[in-house]
Amino acid sequence: MIANDNNIKIVIVEDNKFFNSALTQKIKQYVKKLSSKYKVDFTINTYVKSEDFIMNMRNDIDIIFTDFYLGDGVNAKYILKRVNLYCDHSAVVVISERKDKQNYEEIKALGADKFIFKDENVLNNVSYYLNRYMNLNYNSSV
Repeated sequence: MIANDNNIKIVIVEDNKFFNSALTQKIKQYVKKLSSKYKVDFTINTYVKSEDFIMNMRNDIDIIFTDFYLGDGVNAKYILKRVNLYCDHSAVVVISERKDKQNYEEIKALGADKFIFKDENVLNNVSYYLNRYMNLNYNSSV
């Protein structure tokens, strides 16, 4: 994972419109705090359709949050394989409501940085992940 200068690019790929919106709002709220602490800007792009993300994938994405099951036969394994081809420095966080150990092990083997369960703590766990990412990749000026 290599952070891109002073602009952190985050992508959300989630086919459930309600959860996509909730996740996007939580991330926007949380990165405001991180932006002032680390003196960086954040760009957030969100996709409801995985094919839209794949068509618009760029090699300068820092963090990708993706649902495991994205509809139309696409899942996080497919997304990870595409990411590994086109933007292999990106940190990929897979979010799933299924606590399936085999899926967890497979996505870790494909390079996922984190697996977050869709439970009552999912939005807080996303914030914890963002904080960890920034602590590891940027020096705080505070």
